[in-house]
Amino acid sequence: MTAPSTSLDELALRARSGDAAARNLLWEQCGDVVRGAVARQRGLPRLWERADLEQEVFIVFAEFLDAWQGSGFRDAMEREFAGALLRHVRRARRKQYREVSIPSAVHLGGDPYPARLYALTELLEGLSQLPEPARFALQLHLFLGLSLAEVGRRLGMSRRAVVRLVPLAQSAVAVLETREERLGRLLEALYALTDDTGRIRANKDEVRTHLGLSVREYTAFIADLEGCGVLTVRSRGHAGRLPAAGPKHALLRLRDARRTGAA
Repeated sequence: MTAPSTSLDELALRARSGDAAARNLLWEQCGDVVRGAVARQRGLPRLWERADLEQEVFIVFAEFLDAWQGSGFRDAMEREFAGALLRHVRRARRKQYREVSIPSAVHLGGDPYPARLYALTELLEGLSQLPEPARFALQLHLFLGLSLAEVGRRLGMSRRAVVRLVPLAQSAVAVLETREERLGRLLEALYALTDDTGRIRANKDEVRTHLGLSVREYTAFIADLEGCGVLTVRSRGHAGRLPAAGPKHALLRLRDARRTGAA
């Protein structure tokens, strides 16, 4: 049963004067209002890990308590706390965008293919026309190597919004990466899932998610590896084994197999 508003006002006054026990009790007494405000927000678990969510909401609660006018605390909570939380969420998102540094084309020197720097510059100019979350998601994906699914989770984007970025990401990768470079990158990522003998210690769904490939792309990639003899002993429930010598050796075997027409 909720305490009378006068009791909450007295508790809030004590809390604002520095009484930590009163503040914690006030937090508990207003738990239903806080939970309702959280339920009205979108994407909170994506913006913060669940373990951090209560701490962030408590920060808003403490700020709200400091700004309280001194009467009708519960009424003020019910009327204004959800809005205060929303403003905090928006500030956190803007801060998140600012704090992640994205390299620009002019800072990617040393590329043995200078023409790609021009293509990259044009690509970045095209991305500047996208809404900020979509542009930021693509930049993280292209330059920091995060999968689109992971980027979407961190930025609080819906699954539909992430799916819409896939064709743009594929086009961008086609501009920035040769076919052999792509194979090398995927092999490096695949070897991260192997043990010392080259055995892949993950199921196919985990592998596909780790590589950031669609079902069709994953199927084609695995077929390519098997056709060249790089991936062996794959079976139901077993993702297979790669050469224990490592990704560079595996890439050389792919090249040799293509040169001799084995694949």
